[in-house]
Amino acid sequence: MRYTPHLGGKLLIRQVNLLSVTDPCSIYADNFIKYKRNMKKYVLCISISLIFLFSCFSIERIIILGRDDHWQRLYYKDNIILHSGKGGFTDLVLKEGEYKPTEETDLLIHFNKLPPEDITGSYRTESSGIILSEKLAMYGNGAGFFTKQSGGVRLLANNDALLYPGKVWEDFTVEFWLYPATMEEGETLLLWNGTLKFESTILPQEISCYIQNRRVVWNFKNFFLPPDREAFTLELRGNSPLVPKSWHHHTLRFNSSTGMLEYLLDGIPDAIIYTTNTGREEKSFYLPVTGNLSEGVLTIGEVFTGLIDELRISRSFITKPFTELYLDEKGTAITRVFDLGYTNSRLSKIEAAYSTPSDSSVYFYYKISDIMAQPDSPENNWIPFIPGRSLPEDRSGRYLQLKVELLPSGDGVHSPTVHEITIAFEPDLPPPPPVKLRAIPGDGKVILQWSAVTEQDVKGYMVYYGHRPGYYFGTESNLGSSPVDVGNKTEVTLEGLLNGRLYYFSVAAYDSADPPHLSDFSEEVSTRPSEIR
Repeated sequence: MRYTPHLGGKLLIRQVNLLSVTDPCSIYADNFIKYKRNMKKYVLCISISLIFLFSCFSIERIIILGRDDHWQRLYYKDNIILHSGKGGFTDLVLKEGEYKPTEETDLLIHFNKLPPEDITGSYRTESSGIILSEKLAMYGNGAGFFTKQSGGVRLLANNDALLYPGKVWEDFTVEFWLYPATMEEGETLLLWNGTLKFESTILPQEISCYIQNRRVVWNFKNFFLPPDREAFTLELRGNSPLVPKSWHHHTLRFNSSTGMLEYLLDGIPDAIIYTTNTGREEKSFYLPVTGNLSEGVLTIGEVFTGLIDELRISRSFITKPFTELYLDEKGTAITRVFDLGYTNSRLSKIEAAYSTPSDSSVYFYYKISDIMAQPDSPENNWIPFIPGRSLPEDRSGRYLQLKVELLPSGDGVHSPTVHEITIAFEPDLPPPPPVKLRAIPGDGKVILQWSAVTEQDVKGYMVYYGHRPGYYFGTESNLGSSPVDVGNKTEVTLEGLLNGRLYYFSVAAYDSADPPHLSDFSEEVSTRPSEIR
C-alpha cells in the first residue's frame, strides 16, 4: 500500500478504532470526544446569548475629573485654587483670603513673587533685598522674608499715590500681617520721610512703625498738621505684647470726620488717640498732609527680621479688618462642555469625593442638553444635585457641564475640598446595521429584503441605491431619490429602475431619538433589473 500523509492519517485512525473495540480505554475516549462536541455547542450558545444581551443594553461610560487629569478640563474658576492633595493628586480648595484691589486701594502687595510689586500700579519698586517664603506664607504663594541685612523693600510713589508730594489725606487704613522672628528692640517695619515747605518754614516729616518693648509703636512727625503748620508729633503705642514666630494682623485706621486714630491687633482695638494737642476727642483736630518737597519713598522692613504678608493701604476707614484665613465668599469652578457623543444620552449617576470640615459646604450643579451652548452661556438653568443620590428624571442630552461652589466655614478657618468627580452616562448609541440584505430583480424594479433589527427603539430604515459601489446617489426610483425613508418595514420594492443597469443597494436603521441616530450601512448588494425572469 502506498502511504500518503492524508490517507495514512485516515488509515491510522481506522486501525485505532478497530483495535480499541476490546480496549476498556476506548469507552472513555469516545465519551470525551462527545463531551468536547457538546461543550462547543454550549459555549456557542452562551456566546450568542452574551452578544444578544450586550446589544440590548448600552455600555456605561465614565468621565473622571480630578485625580490623574489634575482638573485640566475646568473652563472657569473664581476664588478657587488647585492644591496638591494626597497621593500626588490635585484638589479644589478655596483661595486663601488675599485682599482684592478696589477703587479705594492705594497700595497692595501680596509678596507672591520677586521683586514684590504693588498690583494697583500706584507705587513702583525701586529696590528689594528680601526673599520669598512659600512654607511660612500667611496667604497665597509666598510672604516676604526680611533680615536686617536685606535692606527691605523701597517703593516710589507715582503721582496718583497718597504718599506722592503735596497730597492731602482724608480717611485711610494701613494693614499687614506680621511674623516677627526675633522681636529685637527698635526693629522698623514701615518708614516714610518727607519734607513740607510752608511759606518760609520747612518741616521734616516722618511716619514710622517700629517695635519697642515687644509692642508696635506708630510715630507721626509733622504728618498731622495744625492750621498754623507748627511742628506736631503724635505717637500711638500698642498695649498688647507681640508673640514671636506667629502670625498676627495689624491695622492702623484714621477717621477724618472725628480725628480718631486707632490701632487694632487681630481685628481687636488695642490703642486709640485723637489727632489733637491733648490726644483726646475735641471738636477741632488735625488732618494728614504729605509734604510738597517729599520724595515719596516708602521703605518696608529696612531693619527687621521676620516675615510680612498682605500689605495694604486704603483711602477709606476699614470698619471690619479681615483677619480670617478665607474670605466670606464662595468659590466657583465650572467645567468645559463635555460632548457625550450622541443626543439623548442618559446620565446614570454623578459621584464625588469631597470633604467639608467644620460647617464648610460644597454645592454641585449640572446642566445637560442636546443643543450645544457656549461654556460661559448666561442661561441660569443649572440643576442642583447631591453626589451619589438619584438624579432627576430629565437628565438626557448630548452636551454636559458641571459646576461646583465651595463655601468656607463660618469662622473663616476651614475650606471644603473636592478631590474628584466621577460622571457615569449611557450614550444612546445608534442601532446596529441590518443584516441578510437581499436584492431580487424584476422588470424595471428591485425587491429588497432584510432582517429586522431587534433593538426596541428602532423606528425605521433608510434605503440607499446608486450606480457605483459605495456611492448611493440614485434618482430613478418611484419612491424618490436616495436615500429613501421606508419606515419600519423589512421589505420594499423600488420601481422605475432601468432594465439592464447595475444598481448597488444598502440599508441603514434609525432610532426614535430626535434627531434620530443612524446605523452603519448594511452589507452592500447589487443586481440588474430585467424583464427576463
